[in-house]
Amino acid sequence: MAAMIKRCAAMFFMIGMLAVLNLPALAQDGVTAAAGDDKTIIVGEVPAFDACASTGAIVNYRWVILDAPDHVPGDDGKVIREIMPDCSFDLENEMLFSDVGTWLLELEVTDEAGNIDSDTVEVTVNPVLMADAGDDQTIPVGEAPTFDACASTGAIVNYRWVIVDAPPNLPDDDGKVIRETLSDCAFALGDEMLLDEVGMWLIELEVTDEAGGIDSDFVAMTVVAGSDDPAAETTPEATPEMTDEAA
Repeated sequence: MAAMIKRCAAMFFMIGMLAVLNLPALAQDGVTAAAGDDKTIIVGEVPAFDACASTGAIVNYRWVILDAPDHVPGDDGKVIREIMPDCSFDLENEMLFSDVGTWLLELEVTDEAGNIDSDTVEVTVNPVLMADAGDDQTIPVGEAPTFDACASTGAIVNYRWVIVDAPPNLPDDDGKVIRETLSDCAFALGDEMLLDEVGMWLIELEVTDEAGGIDSDFVAMTVVAGSDDPAAETTPEATPEMTDEAA
């Protein structure tokens, strides 16, 4: 009984010493891959890959494209990088994700004993943010113009249309916001905001993407007098030419 008490006391003493010394726990057998969080980039941006949260006595990291966008099927199975010591790296220029879409990548790690584990990460590539306000237009007074920014590119979350320059006799309209919308890339101007003054109106489109990036473009709306407008110019009837016989 006394011997058992001594052994228990010795065991508790060792546990206490380990706690005081703050020694790390013994690593478990095996290896665990961690490919990092999914990421979103724009075309041409260099993505960084980080597997440093992987655990085990890792001797090799291998990154492979499992699933490329549908329009680049030839990239499926392509090895991006296989490296012995480094758990993270930036993709080099010759291997940029230059096609828009979602890319599924697999990280495969191997430890000293030959154990293998894998994890996946998604890289979503968005087009470069670019505002496109559409073609310049000429409309008669009273007609509701249509604004179309659907040719704009990027992960756009907001469209904002502003009058930059109104006709000279309407200076108070400069800076007026015509429409700000989170989703609609096109709309027809309502009756409450018709461009009802003859002249040229310069409108700015400002688009914002998910990352807070901003781009802008301009469209000119030329408003002309309609046929029933008092300000419309009338063309005088042509006077018949006098002929020698009439003379």
